[in-house]
Amino acid sequence: MAHTKHTLSLTNLEEAVTVLFCLIDDRYRLLNPNWRSYDSLKRLSDSEVLALAIFQQLRGVESERSFLRDAGRFFTHLFPGVAGMHPSSFHRRVRRLRGYLEPLRCALLTDLVGDPETLVVDSTLLEVLHPSCIPGRLLSLRALRELRG
Repeated sequence: MAHTKHTLSLTNLEEAVTVLFCLIDDRYRLLNPNWRSYDSLKRLSDSEVLALAIFQQLRGVESERSFLRDAGRFFTHLFPGVAGMHPSSFHRRVRRLRGYLEPLRCALLTDLVGDPETLVVDSTLLEVLHPSCIPGRLLSLRALRELRG
């Protein structure tokens, strides 16, 4: 039986993936006027591949094999074509669509976080030492100055 704590977090994750896909799908249609080309031949649409690629980056998972295994286990009802997809096929599609990844990331940043002017900046003062005040670095600074000339 599933624990309610894990079920709630999975539900929130599903909602986040759904929102991510919707935002990417809307933006991708604006960026690529030929977005429907060969759609009937693909197991996953371009928007789904882009959403999964950005979700993989947000989760920090480097292995496409493990990411696709987890996506197939937990998100098959959201992305039916991901079940049984080979990592090389996914990588090939992401590589073909990589020109759209950065514009989509920039657009998503403003949609999810807000305007960059509204971000909070940590302005805590830190004590700064000049490199010559650090005992071990004094010798290396002298050697550097001698090399410069």
